[in-house]
Amino acid sequence: DVATGFKANLVTGPSGITWSTETAKQGAATIGPPPPQWTNAWFGLKLALMHAKKQTALQLAARVSLTVHAAVAIRVLPWSDEVLSLAKQVAAVIGPVVPTKAKPVVAKQTPLKIIVLRYDERRHMSLPAAELSAHEAAADFPGMPALDAPTVTQTVSVSGKHIGLHKNFAFGGPKAGARRPTGLYAPAGKELTITLSQDLTNKGLRLLIGAHSDKLWNKDKIERHPNITRSWPLTQTQSTVSSIYGGPIYIQVPVGSNLATVSVTIDGAVQAPLFILGKTTPSQWLQSRDAPAPWAELVGEHVAFTLPSSHVRKLEDPSAVMGFWDQVLEVSAELAVIPKTRPRRERICADRQISAGYMHSGYPIMTHLDAPAAQLDLATLKEKGNWGLFHEIGHNHQWRPTVLDKTTEVTVNLWSVHSCEKLTAKKSGCHPNTVAAKAKTIIETFVNGGAKYADWTPWNALQMYLQLKDAFGWNLFQKVWPIYYKFSANAEPKNNQTRVDTWCEQTSKAAGKDLGRFFQVWAVPVSQKGCLDKVAPLPPWLADPMRAYFAYPASVDVLDPQELQSGQAKVKWQVNDPGGKGAILTLFWAAKDVGTVAANWSNQLKIGSPKQGVGTHLLKGLKTAQKVFYRVQISNDLGTYWSADASSFVVK
Repeated sequence: DVATGFKANLVTGPSGITWSTETAKQGAATIGPPPPQWTNAWFGLKLALMHAKKQTALQLAARVSLTVHAAVAIRVLPWSDEVLSLAKQVAAVIGPVVPTKAKPVVAKQTPLKIIVLRYDERRHMSLPAAELSAHEAAADFPGMPALDAPTVTQTVSVSGKHIGLHKNFAFGGPKAGARRPTGLYAPAGKELTITLSQDLTNKGLRLLIGAHSDKLWNKDKIERHPNITRSWPLTQTQSTVSSIYGGPIYIQVPVGSNLATVSVTIDGAVQAPLFILGKTTPSQWLQSRDAPAPWAELVGEHVAFTLPSSHVRKLEDPSAVMGFWDQVLEVSAELAVIPKTRPRRERICADRQISAGYMHSGYPIMTHLDAPAAQLDLATLKEKGNWGLFHEIGHNHQWRPTVLDKTTEVTVNLWSVHSCEKLTAKKSGCHPNTVAAKAKTIIETFVNGGAKYADWTPWNALQMYLQLKDAFGWNLFQKVWPIYYKFSANAEPKNNQTRVDTWCEQTSKAAGKDLGRFFQVWAVPVSQKGCLDKVAPLPPWLADPMRAYFAYPASVDVLDPQELQSGQAKVKWQVNDPGGKGAILTLFWAAKDVGTVAANWSNQLKIGSPKQGVGTHLLKGLKTAQKVFYRVQISNDLGTYWSADASSFVVK
């Protein structure tokens, strides 16, 4: 609640100045004519109220515009401000707004409903428990326990330690407070009494009601209330809380907390299905799975699921499937080269609607309601895994300085492929685009299209990383990640060019090969000084699969001839690097060494495509006692590459 949670608003609010969470665009702004009257929140809400009462008729564009400005004011102004009174009146005239999947709220069609939803949010966040009652939307989502579900008084004990994650695990919500499940559910609109010991107050602990913390204000169509969670700081030994939507109850432990066991007594909640691997016995689970709350928690050693209780009512024993998901987290940690024992469990929460994508990473990882059935299907998981969740778990392991531009949705799939290889029967074929035949087609389409950085997609760019994996093993990445972990804040790459060059340099060193040209043909914008010069002393990667599609710098040396016979000699050369696609090896000879200009040589012969290793050719019809010099050249689309020296012999 920015109105009261941001302390500056408590100071400046009464004088009419408040801070919002919005940010202004950088750069100069053009000053035009005065904006419409409704861009002032007070005037806008006045007009909205008149429109709702049919006392005036505002154009749709005006209603959309005034809603944007009014929404900010509703969020941040003091509760006593007249703007909140106007918003309350608008809400009263329009009536309860209940977004559902069947009847979503479409902001650009019914913008005044957004004012009602914003007002609902504000009163939910600002009013004391005694002034709150269940919202009409609560029964639809997240749902209500049965009216006759008994409430309980229960003391829950959770770990109070949470060191947090490094900020560079940026996609995983590294600074979020850890959610410790209580196995309890807050009925919408019901008051709960929270009691804890004095020594636990003001330690940064919070009580959270609601698992579905994605905010949906950015969605064109809103299928549930956009903000249905609320948390309270535990600053007193006893407090009363209430949520107009209800939801699972958690103790939030802040990053940096070093408390031992945190015990909190909660009065007025109902029981929720809760399984904790290694703690909940089979008989306890059979009882717990029928608890009346509409949402359940399945907790493994490394991961926890929040899912509708309907998915667990007939689940006999979650141990095996949670054990599988613990393995997913363990092999993910293995690839990332981080400890398997985590600062917190990763969390995966199902929701009717989420803020972005089909699933998204973070804390918690969010999915849609179709995901839990697949999460619990152990037979299918063992057969072909769950690419979507492997992918989102992968995001939570990406180290930001290793993520090049256009690769956020690329390197994440290293974890998807790794988990599939380690844990499923499909191995590397969990996704159609990682099957060898399809991967070859993807690469060839990229190459035939001109191999441009602008044409990178998550699937063609992934092939670049998988080619490295196939050649050097997962160990290549496992060598590289820890190097980044050790960079100081000043040393780690700060922009895409330095990220690109650092990645090129470190992977080349880990492979023991010059990967510069490999990255170039994949259109990675490596720089000469930042990478190519640094990795040039390393041996070339002769097994580079992209040599089938592109020319590479070649290298060849001449060797001393052999089998000198009357009028003939077998000349020899050593091809160090054949030069990739389209390379041609040509032999030059003459009575003297005329250097590296082909036209100056009196004799030349195209041998054909060079092959790595020693090559020979028998020169015949030579004049006796003549001294013959020879060089070898490899040419391709990149240029011509001559042997550094010439060799010579005297014809017998």
